Amino acid sequence: MTSSLIKKTAFILALFAAIPSFAASDEDPYWSWFINDSYRLVTSPNEADATWWTKAAVTVGGGLFFYGVDEEIREFIGNNHSSTAESILDVGETFGNGLYILPAMGITAGYAALSDDAYLMDTMKLSFEAVALSAVAVQFVKLTLHRHRPNKDDGAYRWEGPDYFNSSNDSFPSGHSAAAFSLATVISKRYGDKNPWVSPIAYGLATLTPLQRMYDDKHWASDVWVASAFGYFLGGALVDYHSEGEGFSLMPAITEDGPMLTLNWNF
Repeated sequence: MTSSLIKKTAFILALFAAIPSFAASDEDPYWSWFINDSYRLVTSPNEADATWWTKAAVTVGGGLFFYGVDEEIREFIGNNHSSTAESILDVGETFGNGLYILPAMGITAGYAALSDDAYLMDTMKLSFEAVALSAVAVQFVKLTLHRHRPNKDDGAYRWEGPDYFNSSNDSFPSGHSAAAFSLATVISKRYGDKNPWVSPIAYGLATLTPLQRMYDDKHWASDVWVASAFGYFLGGALVDYHSEGEGFSLMPAITEDGPMLTLNWNF
């Protein structure tokens, strides 16, 4: 068993280890969040305003800029390694690694359930959803594009195209960076207005993640830029979806004609 397969297996186990803590039922079953929110995310460009398109343009523009200087940035980082930087950036790897953050969410959700803290529970459910959805989206893009990682030493512009049964050459985008920024954004939007230190700490830790991925020669600058922006927008959108009290939901129902799905629309 390769180290990559071991890591992916451990990630899946960590994912399922966190799920039971979110299983408590309520008026809006947790599984329906994934269906409803995924639909809204995919269709969001249809209702996008000027702010949405501006953010999209900044993300794409930044990605293109970094793409053009990926090799120069890699060379600069490679020439400036130090034990101090390595010690600091190791924290970033942890903050974006599902093997650590998913069990931590499960434990926190368990505490929220025991202490009857509904707000904390919803925060953990949103965090878990953000990390899970970002992981699925990132993996799909990785397997579609197959960009070579910098440690392959064959340049920044090697792309192999779709191969959904091969997980090698999966540099773009960075899964760690997307997870870190989706988590940081959920925490910031949920608690940032309650404590002024929450947002700087959350985003400070999240920023260490893409820096560590470049420092460790696992990703190009454009990889982490696009992934970080995606995580930021994903986390923010999920919090907004569950604070405005509107949208649709699919709910199971047992009727005289048998089991059905009912569509609820709140506005």
